Amino acid sequence: MQDFFSTIEINDALFLRNLKIFPLKAKDIGIELSTIDKARITEQGRVDSIILENPLNNDMFYFSGQEVIGAYQDRVIAESNILRAHSFENVNVVCVEEKRWEGGSEFKTGEVAHPIIRSMLISGGKNLQKAVWNEVRRKLTSLRVSSKTLSLNQSFMDLRDDVNIFVEHAEELKRYNGMAVFFEDRFVGADLFFSRSLWGKVYKKILKGYALDALEEMFTKSALYERSLSVNEVIAFLKGFERIKKGTVIYKDKRFAFDYNNYNKVPLNASFFPYMNA
Repeated sequence: MQDFFSTIEINDALFLRNLKIFPLKAKDIGIELSTIDKARITEQGRVDSIILENPLNNDMFYFSGQEVIGAYQDRVIAESNILRAHSFENVNVVCVEEKRWEGGSEFKTGEVAHPIIRSMLISGGKNLQKAVWNEVRRKLTSLRVSSKTLSLNQSFMDLRDDVNIFVEHAEELKRYNGMAVFFEDRFVGADLFFSRSLWGKVYKKILKGYALDALEEMFTKSALYERSLSVNEVIAFLKGFERIKKGTVIYKDKRFAFDYNNYNKVPLNASFFPYMNA
């Protein structure tokens, strides 16, 4: 497993407005997986759970922070996992639309939440749902987005043109396996996929989540993140991941949120963010 992480390489930074993105390249596992964009997603009548069905002949990967929108209220996936071909399961979710509980039974996929929420989901905690609702309220206010139902997805809809500017100038990221993202020298997060084909399917949605944080810093002229790690320190952490458990971790005397997933005993992906208290 460590052979894969030892192959991580940093490439020259890509500058997208106030984001500094270091594309990451690594050994590819050469496995084709589907995303939840191809799933059937239905309401279970509970805030914290939905039904995810994979109707395809190949396995499907879903990860924490992915939006599912519609049904009774919008949610985000709480935990990353593999859904085998032609199977279904109950999946833990967290609500990101506090003021709605009505609608149909079907969901569709949305974007990927910004790094602050993704960090909260990885770290968990008994007050996670309340903390996420508070963060959605804070984000909507900071971005000057009005939503009667307090929907996080409203941010992506109202700021679609601004968000898409980041994506339109990031096509080259598809050629890599992931990215480490900074505001100047302030670490925001890192996403790494050892399946380049899977990364190519999800990187735009992941980048849109980072774009929400970038836009907030532009609008409010305040710093969301403190100075913590250099890009070399981020990669050093990932290369030494086998000594680390997923969840909240201590690195360089600071707390971070770390998630990784395997597929058939080989590494599939890893995500790494500054810790956000839930």
